[in-house]
Parts: sequence; structure tokens; C-alpha cells
Amino acid sequence: VMMMKSLIPSTISLKVFNDTDAAAYLKADEKGEKILILVKTPQAILTLLNNGVKLQYLNVGGMGMKAGRSKLYKNIAASDEER
Repeated sequence: VMMMKSLIPSTISLKVFNDTDAAAYLKADEKGEKILILVKTPQAILTLLNNGVKLQYLNVGGMGMKAGRSKLYKNIAASDEER
């Protein structure tokens, strides 16, 4: 978190949440702010959606090869569960 804070401009706010707290925060956003959500796993997105968070766009990337994953597209790989 500290590294991320040091890399972003002071005009951008950084918040770090677990999946459930993120869903509550995002649903309560009434300011209409532009928000970029970064998650580590596809399951985190599913948790947000299941908790009523509406997403305008979803960009999948950075899911490289590792044990149990097979290639979906270029540098994107996923396990059966992640699919």
C-alpha cells in the first residue's frame, strides 16, 4: 500500500478494502466519481457484482501462467474456477 501511495499523484485518492468493504463503499458512492478498481482475482469481481456493485467496464489482464491455469488469450491465463 505504501508503495502504491508513493507512486500516484497527490490529486488521486487511494483506498484499500477487502471485497465486502469495497462493495459497501462503492454502493455508497453518491458523488459520481471516476473510480478505478484493481483486484487480484476474478472472484473479487464476482463478490462485488453479487453485492450489487454495478460496473461500467471490465478490463481483464495481468493474469499470467501458473500451476492450474491454461492460456485464454495472449498474457491472460485462468484456472477452471477463475473462468
